[in-house]
Parts: sequence; structure tokens; C-alpha cells
Amino acid sequence: MTPREALLGLVKRESLSRQEMRGIMGEMMDGKVEDALLAGITVALLAKGETPQEIAGAVDALRARQCPFPENGEDAIDVCGTGGDRSGSVNLSTAVSFALAGGGVKVIKHGNRAVSSRAGSADVLEAMGLRVDMTPEDAARLYRETGLTFLFAPLYHPALRIVSGVRRELGIRTFFNLLGPLVNPARVPRQVVGVYGPDRLETVVDVLISTGSREVVALFGDGLDESDLSSTTTMLHY
Repeated sequence: MTPREALLGLVKRESLSRQEMRGIMGEMMDGKVEDALLAGITVALLAKGETPQEIAGAVDALRARQCPFPENGEDAIDVCGTGGDRSGSVNLSTAVSFALAGGGVKVIKHGNRAVSSRAGSADVLEAMGLRVDMTPEDAARLYRETGLTFLFAPLYHPALRIVSGVRRELGIRTFFNLLGPLVNPARVPRQVVGVYGPDRLETVVDVLISTGSREVVALFGDGLDESDLSSTTTMLHY
């Protein structure tokens, strides 16, 4: 299936299989899809509603092109959010990561600068004067020494640079917002993921479990991709 054929199907609300999405996403990541067509496929997926199979296919393609992390993440957890909730809130998952590590929980946090939200985890760490662009070897050494490290997404997923311009031009949340929490290079088996909408909770859990995670908590807090202590938080735990 070509990207153009995929777009024609998507506008008719026809979903892609996991294999088809893996192929289309791979062509996007390899720079074989022009920006206009890439934007069209992205928006068509959003309008139709991405299926877990489509997101899993995108994860497969991205993982096939990611740089490896040279440390076993079997004992670690990742805490992150999708962003894109449009709330203008501060980044909380980074603070949670420090709190967890302080309590003896091993954390391998995977994150980026803000794309469609106000501040990403990398923005917070840089504002604290910390280095985010560590090599995989330096990040692994920090993890061994402290039980906490940060994996800066652009270093591990260089293929995503191909679509960064289109994402910024669109300025809306898309399936790319979902991908970050789903492709931690350390393949941590446990994750807590804040999701920008309640309709995406089940998708996030399904994709993580189908791609190797053992325990997942996905949550949405009354308009936030965070747990909301002042209102209702919806949570799925697998």
C-alpha cells in the first residue's frame, strides 16, 4: 500500500492494519513522503480516530529505527505524559520521577522538549541547569550510579526529525503525541502514562501491552494528562 492509497482509505474512514501502518510510518520516517501528504495522513488518522493496531504499527516502525540504550531497563519504570492536553499546566512527570527515585524506585525517563504543549520534560531539566543531550553511554552510567536517568528522544529517534516540521505547522495533537510514551528505548516493563483524552486510555494500554510492557497505568484527570487531585481522574491499570 502506498501512502497516497492509505490517505484515500483513511478519508473514507477505513482503518489500516498494523502491518500497513508499519509500512506507511516507515516511509514517513525514511523521508519518502512529502510534507503535504504526511500532514494529510496525520490529520485523516486524527479525524477517523486511530485504532490500537495503527498506533502499534507506528510504534513498530519507530522502534525499528531507534538507537539502542546500552543498559537493561528490566527493573525500571517510566512516568510520562502525552502532552497535548491544551491546559497550559506545568510538566509534572519530571518532578514525579525525582520523587520516585528519591524513594528508591529506578526510573528511566524518556522525554522531549515541548512540541504541542507548553513545556516538555527536557525544557524543565534544562531550566534546572541539567544536561539532557547525554550520550546513551553517559545516560546508562548515570542510571547505574543513581537509579535515575533521562533519555532525550531526539537522540534515540532521529527519524522523528523528518516529521517535526509538519507537527509544528499543524500545531494540534495527533498520534505523534501518543508515540513518545510508547517507545522508551530502554523497553521498561512498567509505565505510568498521562493521556490527553479519556478516549485514548484504552489505546495506550492496549499498545503498550501488545508491544511488551507487563504493567501499565494510563490516566486522565479532567482535562489534564495528569492525575487531578481536585477533580475526577479516570484510570486504567493492566
